[in-house]
Amino acid sequence: MKNLKIIFQLIMLVCISALTGCGEDVDDGKIEITLVDSQLAAVAMRGTWGQASNAVLPAGTTEGVLDKLSLRFTITDDYEPDTFVASGEVAMDYLFKPGSGTWKWVDGSTTQIELVGVSPVTLINVAEDGQSFRLTFTYNGEEEGRTSGIGEYSVTLTKIAP
Repeated sequence: MKNLKIIFQLIMLVCISALTGCGEDVDDGKIEITLVDSQLAAVAMRGTWGQASNAVLPAGTTEGVLDKLSLRFTITDDYEPDTFVASGEVAMDYLFKPGSGTWKWVDGSTTQIELVGVSPVTLINVAEDGQSFRLTFTYNGEEEGRTSGIGEYSVTLTKIAP
């Protein structure tokens, strides 16, 4: 009986040792997520961009027309492009009517954005640089509409809100 008691205690000791030696592979409750390039670029574009600087405008365009330009890009819970909102008189009246839509990367690119649901500007090129990016697009005018300001626009915008 004494041997049985010793064997039972040894079994219990081995079980307790095995259970306390097992640990979960959790790093402080953090889950590691791996994103593809287009998702990383979407995360970088997310937020509100404004404070226009270094504008290059087509000949005959009034200086300062992009000064109040503000663009907001949102992303989905899966880190994919979602909504686009443009504000500022020129943006809503001429470039990105009606001022909101959705956005997506063109053919897997992370430097060219297609705007869906706005017109006449539907494609913009972006070059991200930390807290600012260079936006370039072409305004071709509208059918039976305004003809001044037609051409290529380029402006640097700074992130003003996440």
